[in-house]
Amino acid sequence: MTESTRDPVPTVATARCADECSKTAACTNFSVETNGTCTHHRSASLAVAYKLEGDTCEHGWRGVGGHCYYVDDTYAVTYDEASTRCTHYGAYLATIYSDKDQETIETLRNDAGLHMTSFWLGGLITTTTLHNGTIVSSWDNGEPWNYDNYAPGKPSGDGQCIIMMGTDQNSTWYDGVCEIPQHFVCEK
Repeated sequence: MTESTRDPVPTVATARCADECSKTAACTNFSVETNGTCTHHRSASLAVAYKLEGDTCEHGWRGVGGHCYYVDDTYAVTYDEASTRCTHYGAYLATIYSDKDQETIETLRNDAGLHMTSFWLGGLITTTTLHNGTIVSSWDNGEPWNYDNYAPGKPSGDGQCIIMMGTDQNSTWYDGVCEIPQHFVCEK
């Protein structure tokens, strides 16, 4: 049994696919794609592909909704340091596009024991004109900005980086000074 190399994939998915291949006598090699599809190759012309169910993220990461998340509850760092660390992991600071995403991030934070701690999200406030209500925000990963959960009266011009803060399942966003250390969540 050998592994066919394609796109880089989380180690857990590769290990699971290899394990399943080893249990099938006809499986000569296997491949795993980044979307979690495991393919068992039985001959040059016959292959069986199936989607791995469950968490296929690397050790220390949690899989939710097709994304892998890493909550860094060890160090509080500046926004730039957090972004650099996520990039080092092949990820980006977490982005939120819906109430469901908001819930996911809150749950991950709470599961890590950070119930009342604030942390960086992967967004920046690029323009704030408070007198007429104009707020332009952007996600670091280049995705379109289509959702926000700012606290009442926020952003207020206090900073350019977005912080998620609150208790348990009741968190809102604030504009914060990028140089003040916070915990962070990476996503890939």
